[in-house]
Formats: sequence, structure tokens, C-alpha cells
Amino acid sequence: MSKEAPKPHSAANAGIAESEQKSDGLQNVAVDLVTNVALKIRDDSRELLEKQLVSLRASAESTIREKPLQFVGMALGVGCCIGLLMRRR
Repeated sequence: MSKEAPKPHSAANAGIAESEQKSDGLQNVAVDLVTNVALKIRDDSRELLEKQLVSLRASAESTIREKPLQFVGMALGVGCCIGLLMRRR
């Protein structure tokens, strides 16, 4: 005649387990949301950078076509500076 004594905290334990499951579900939703936002920001940033690169390239090309000797002089100066820095080592 051994009857099992009712567990006094079984209802509380079940409530805690259910609460933890809901918490895990909310955490997963939050992680998914943050991941989606981060991916959207990355994609938007990449598009913006590509547009800026195209604009910068067009601007540089037009400047070089307008003043080719100035560009050659600047390139020569930068090359000399790099050569001097490399020579010191």
C-alpha cells in the first residue's frame, strides 16, 4: 500500500520549465531580428559604398582628363616619397 506522495513543487517546476521555454523562444526571435537588421545594414552599406566608388572613379577620371600633367606630377611625387621611405630601411 505504498502511495506516492504528491510532489509539492511539481506545479511550480512545470511553471518554471514553461517560463524558460518561452524565454528561449523570445531569445531566438530577438537573435533572428538582430541578425536580419545587421544583414540589412550590411547590404545597404555595401550598396552605398559601391555608389560612392562609382562617383569617386568618375570624378577622378574627369580630373585626370582635365589636368593630366598635374596628375603625372603628383604620381611622380608620391613615387619619389615612397622610394625614399623604402630606401631608408
